[in-house]
Amino acid sequence: MDPRQRQLLEKAAQSCNNSMKLVTDLLRLRSLDELREENLVPVNLATVFEHAIDRVRDAAQARTVTLHDQADIAALRLAWIRGDASVLGEVFHVLLDNAIKYTPAGGTVVARLFVEGPAEYAQADASSDARERIVFEVLDSGIGIPADAFEKIFGEFYRAENATRLGISGSGLGLAFAARAAKFMRGSITLTPGDTGGVCARALFPQCPDCVRQAAESGVARVSPGTCPIWTASRRSHSAS
Repeated sequence: MDPRQRQLLEKAAQSCNNSMKLVTDLLRLRSLDELREENLVPVNLATVFEHAIDRVRDAAQARTVTLHDQADIAALRLAWIRGDASVLGEVFHVLLDNAIKYTPAGGTVVARLFVEGPAEYAQADASSDARERIVFEVLDSGIGIPADAFEKIFGEFYRAENATRLGISGSGLGLAFAARAAKFMRGSITLTPGDTGGVCARALFPQCPDCVRQAAESGVARVSPGTCPIWTASRRSHSAS
């Protein structure tokens, strides 16, 4: 096979990969139509965070991007919300994957999970209730987002001009999925310019106090959702109804 043939084959393979990614992202987005409020169960975001970090470590290493993860100790026992663990895992993955993908080699991505008390955000958001919030934050040193693109970035199929100009592949559906999924679970996602460049992505979810209390009473701190007694009990009750 000569160099020209190899190049054509590589382009064809890349085109196939892009098409498969588009179909996968479309199916993931449409799967949100199947979510139901009554199927949301207690989920510990510390576990979701840990699994999401493990999922992207190889990608970060392949791109020679340094990945730092920081989970606040309090989050291990307080990061309970009502949600869908599988969907939340995809939300976390979208934000991490974007940060790694849009950060050049040698750059840094910092992922944090922490609990934010009402006093820390009440002045900035008077409409919020008095519950603590669980914050998943991803900061990168990447190419950033143009100022005029922030208000459009969550739209389906939208991609910022600098990303397409640099030839970075993407479907333009990841953030649309993440924002819609977070909203369904009473959360929100914001993107802002990083203090030293890049982007700061924040996913905020209201804590479920009853879930925290039940976890403490059950002696559950941070376990896989599939083995959590609260999770499985909720699953059984929904199945029986």
